[in-house]
Amino acid sequence: RKVTVKSANGAKSLSMNIGSFQAVKNGAETVTLDVAPAIKNDRTYLPIRAIGEALGAYIDWNANTRAVIIND
Repeated sequence: RKVTVKSANGAKSLSMNIGSFQAVKNGAETVTLDVAPAIKNDRTYLPIRAIGEALGAYIDWNANTRAVIIND
């Protein structure tokens, strides 16, 4: 299965295949993912850091609140 994530204005994208460590950024650049997208118990899990970076966002982790922070 293929999953594509696009920025809100559609200018940037990241396409990934479930189980693959390779993704395609903006339809042209191949990037290697640290974690492959997966489906477990009917839920799709995606590597949020790779998505954020491909779309130009900054991703951070707050250990105290156990929250992912995404800033553009």
